[in-house]
Amino acid sequence: MDDANAVDVAGVPSSALDLIDLSSADNRRSVSLLRQACLDSGFFYVINHGVSQDLMEEVFVQSRRFFGLPLSEKMKLLRNGKHRGYNPLFDQVLHPANQINDCIFPGA
Repeated sequence: MDDANAVDVAGVPSSALDLIDLSSADNRRSVSLLRQACLDSGFFYVINHGVSQDLMEEVFVQSRRFFGLPLSEKMKLLRNGKHRGYNPLFDQVLHPANQINDCIFPGA
């Protein structure tokens, strides 16, 4: 992707993100690129994934609907033993020994 076609995602141009193209027949390479993107920054841009625009828009509609609910309603779906469900804001605490102090975003 060239910079002329970059799209800003949360203030970060997508050209700065790892680009994962799922149309490749080389699944091992795609998985390797995805793994590396997750290890390096945790952010990536996926193209040719086959998910329809209509479905993606509906997911965002439902997400806004859920997160717009009162906390008491969201808490009814609190995370279970398999870590599925709602996590209240600031509920997760990462183990300090596993954290990297480098910041990938200038000025952050």
